[in-house]
Amino acid sequence: MDLPMPVVRGFDATRAIKRSMPRVPILLFSGYSNLLKPEEARTVGISALVSKFEPSMLVDAAHQQIKVNVGGEKTLEAKAPGKAA
Repeated sequence: MDLPMPVVRGFDATRAIKRSMPRVPILLFSGYSNLLKPEEARTVGISALVSKFEPSMLVDAAHQQIKVNVGGEKTLEAKAPGKAA
């Protein structure tokens, strides 16, 4: 998921997906992820924030969400260049 998209914004798309499939984890993969607060993202249903400038972190975030969803835990990790989660 990205924030700016051609037809619908990322937050709006996330809300729509969560209404019909609430257990589906959504990873925000955006150049703007470092501008968001994890609390903001969690409020709309985003499971993890990943910077487009660190694409290798997408795999890490996906693995984390698989662990979280299999284990039943809930977490949100901010992944941005130069920032610790």
